[in-house]
Amino acid sequence: QSRGEDIIVGRSIEMHSKIYNKDIRLSVVLPREYAESEVRYPVLYSVQTYFLHIAGTVEHLSRGQIPKMIYVHL
Repeated sequence: QSRGEDIIVGRSIEMHSKIYNKDIRLSVVLPREYAESEVRYPVLYSVQTYFLHIAGTVEHLSRGQIPKMIYVHL
């Protein structure tokens, strides 16, 4: 049996919302070169959508059809 590799799309972050007065979880996807770059990236926010579908679409389209961006899912 061959060993697979993890599929890592982004990072899950928990933070406190003053508006909702509770902790909420955010999913964040950064461009691959984000850590080494000083570029200011646009941010795409989505609420209650299909996180993996949008993350994959952003990754695919940012190869030349749209700018690389940060994706935040609430």
